[in-house]
Amino acid sequence: MSVTDEPVWQIELFHQWQAVDPSVVKNIQNGLDILLPAGASFACTTNDRLVENILVELGASRVNTLNYFRLEKQDVPALTGAYPPNGLVFEIHDYVPEVYYKAFADLMTVCMNDIVREDPWELFKESEEGLAGKISQFKASGTYMLVGMLLTPSTELVGLSIILVHQGDTIATQLLTGIAPPYRGKGWATFLKDSLTREALYRYDWVDALETNCYEANKAIIHLNLEMGYQWRETKFQYMGRLG
Repeated sequence: MSVTDEPVWQIELFHQWQAVDPSVVKNIQNGLDILLPAGASFACTTNDRLVENILVELGASRVNTLNYFRLEKQDVPALTGAYPPNGLVFEIHDYVPEVYYKAFADLMTVCMNDIVREDPWELFKESEEGLAGKISQFKASGTYMLVGMLLTPSTELVGLSIILVHQGDTIATQLLTGIAPPYRGKGWATFLKDSLTREALYRYDWVDALETNCYEANKAIIHLNLEMGYQWRETKFQYMGRLG
C-alpha cells in the first residue's frame, strides 16, 4: 500500500504496492494523523521534507532515489529513420491484446525485477489476471493505454513499452520499456521507446508532453531519456515500511 495524498509514481500501476484510498490519509501535508491499520505495509515517494519526517516517524526507511523527466512535444528529435530490428515484428496496440496477457505479464515481471535500483530486496510480480484487471480499470476510466511490442517470427514477445494518457490530461506518462534478457544490448529499447513516443504524439494530438521517471541508479535509462530529449524535472525519494 502507499501512504500519499496523490498518486505514487505511475509505474506503481503495475506494482505490488497498492495506493490506499485518499480518505485514509488525513491532511498529511499538515503533519496530522495518518490512519492506517497496524501491520500495514506502505510506500511513498516524495520530496516534501515534512512528509519525509512523518514517514520516518512511522518507521519507514528511504530505499530509492527517483529522477523525474519531461519531454515537450516540440523537443522530440527529428526522425532518424529507425526500422524494427532485423527478423522482428513491431506492433502497436490500444491496450495489450488478450492473447498476449500472460506473455506480457511475464516479461513485465522479468524486466521490473532487472531494473537497476538501490534497494536489493523488493520483488515485483505481475500476473495475467492482475494485468487483465488493470486494463479493465483503464478502459472503464477512459485511460488510453498505448502498447508497443517486439515479436519474433514465432510470435514470442521479446520487448514491450507502455504509454498511458489519462482522461482529460494533456501530459502522457511513459511507463516501462523492457527487453527480454537474451536480446538486450542491441539498442532495441531505444527503438521501442522512441517509436511509441512518436506514435503517441501523433495519435493523441492533444498531448503536449510526456513524463517518465526512473531510479537514479539506472544510469542507462537516464542516458536514454536525455538522448530522446527529456529534461530533468525533479528528484524524489521512495520510502517503504510497515506499521506496528
